[in-house]
Amino acid sequence: MAIGILQTRPTALSEVELGETWVIFLMHLRPMRCDSVDMIIDAFNDLNWVAVAVATIAAFAIGLVWFAPPVLGTLWARQVSQYAGIAEADVTDGAAKGAVLLPWFVATAVNVVVLALAVAATGADSLADGIVLGLVLSLGFGATLCSWPTIFARLPRTWWLLNCGAALLMNGVAGAILGAWQ
Repeated sequence: MAIGILQTRPTALSEVELGETWVIFLMHLRPMRCDSVDMIIDAFNDLNWVAVAVATIAAFAIGLVWFAPPVLGTLWARQVSQYAGIAEADVTDGAAKGAVLLPWFVATAVNVVVLALAVAATGADSLADGIVLGLVLSLGFGATLCSWPTIFARLPRTWWLLNCGAALLMNGVAGAILGAWQ
């Protein structure tokens, strides 16, 4: 049956004919075919989940060290404290609690899964490819989207630089692991 059936026979259609006509009509409106959705789901199935787990742990560990008070955590807490009016000690003390670290770990895992999908989609299959891809995605998405609080809420630029520096390093290392482990 063609879509033009409604123009040639405007009288009563059987339920089967009407259903087939609507399916054909809707298929022409959909820009994404069902096999595209299957391809996206298959991409998740094809990920190297061991590499994803190792990259997630590595990225999280880098973040823990980066934001540790003896490294850059005190400077970061000072930026948050100045903006939010919270005592610096409250910022650093609260950051080491499991209730704060667990959501950050989950966010890191989501980030690494998306990076792994990008590694697979681009065919990055070496340490260097993974590093470049991790850095490009960090700059393209992370650094730009994280700039909003400094632009609109007027958070200090140092806060933005510290967060972006951590994201660049975390994604560069995660990308290296994912690219090398292809």
